[in-house]
Amino acid sequence: MSLDVMDPPAWVIAFGIAAVIYVSISWFGDRHLSPGAKETLSLWLWGEFRSTWVQQFCVLFDTVFGERHLSWRCFVRSSLFSVLAVIFVLNLLGSRIFSDTNAHPIVQAAILVFGILLNTIVDYFSLLETRFVLRSFRKVSTLSGQLLMLVVDMALTAAIALFFFALVAYVAGRTLTVGGIIAIVAGLDPYSLVFYSTFFTSVWSWLFVLSTGIVRILSKRSVESLVDVEGNPHRQLALVSASLIFLPLVAFFLLTSSSNRFDFVDELLCTEFPQEICMRVANQSATEKQKRSLWQRGCAGGSGYSCLQLGRSIATKPEPEYKLSDRYFFFEKSCDLEVADACYYVGIAHLVSNEPGFEPVLATPYLLKACHKGIQTQADACYKLASTVLSSNKNVDQSQVLKWLETSCTAVRGQGCSTLVT
Repeated sequence: MSLDVMDPPAWVIAFGIAAVIYVSISWFGDRHLSPGAKETLSLWLWGEFRSTWVQQFCVLFDTVFGERHLSWRCFVRSSLFSVLAVIFVLNLLGSRIFSDTNAHPIVQAAILVFGILLNTIVDYFSLLETRFVLRSFRKVSTLSGQLLMLVVDMALTAAIALFFFALVAYVAGRTLTVGGIIAIVAGLDPYSLVFYSTFFTSVWSWLFVLSTGIVRILSKRSVESLVDVEGNPHRQLALVSASLIFLPLVAFFLLTSSSNRFDFVDELLCTEFPQEICMRVANQSATEKQKRSLWQRGCAGGSGYSCLQLGRSIATKPEPEYKLSDRYFFFEKSCDLEVADACYYVGIAHLVSNEPGFEPVLATPYLLKACHKGIQTQADACYKLASTVLSSNKNVDQSQVLKWLETSCTAVRGQGCSTLVT
């Protein structure tokens, strides 16, 4: 499944996103802002009403999500904005986040659904944090204090997202490492989808600051006749916000559509964090030679999946710099790094290879590991394990062999079903 949505010209996509922003803000203002709220906003934009942008943003924030955070209204609207934010980030970084074209479409779809559900929870807590920060800084009138508020909000939002990522990793029996966090920030991990969409309210507040500042300046200059602050202040803010988002989006899409879009940054990250980054960067590479170089660096840095991919690549198409037998070295190292699928290939090598060091009697531990923990090779590993044990001359635990065959049978590509029948 390809999630690359960058086929249309960059300016078309940017214009479409900007148009959605303009229509959404205009529609919301027409429908939900009372005449009194519009008048207050107009007076503030003219400078005839003493207030701060934080106070005005608090009014807008409560209008959208309600004054009570623990309410269905707030949760439903927060969830709706979460889904929209995920769609937005997917348009920006989808081809980078889901760059592994070898991943099964069902797996990618499951990751996307899980990301949306997780983002709903993360965003709800992030929204509570933003509400607290806004109210804490409501009466701050200095520029430095208001800028501090924006920075604090973004920092706390990032901390909340990373806390939930660490929690999910802990539940799964893993640890969120520094390299893993770097991969998320660099847009090389499915969690990046949740991470960046969590900043929706932060981006919204920055847009509000910039757009209201521009409209206030224009309303006091000779071009005030072009700015309908009196009749439709929210539409003027919508137009300026859409304009502010358009050009940066065009630049972003043009940058990311080039062949060397992130090469320098990715190369640096791969050097500093080979275990977590190189495998992901390899998915961005255009040639097999580049991928092999990155897989080898990742493998040397302790990435078992990099070792596995390099071994598979060599097995498919040997090159002068790699002998066909080299694949076993990388499979063995990957297995030692707890990638169970690689253990299957080592086990098969012991069964069929005539090269020195490979013996059929050594295959069982590797096949057993792949049968218990393998993902892509579990069915084949369990079947081969059962066949190997049954063909040996040793006493066989029939109940254990039956369990291996049942595991193979229930797997997607299981071969054990026919053996169970016979």
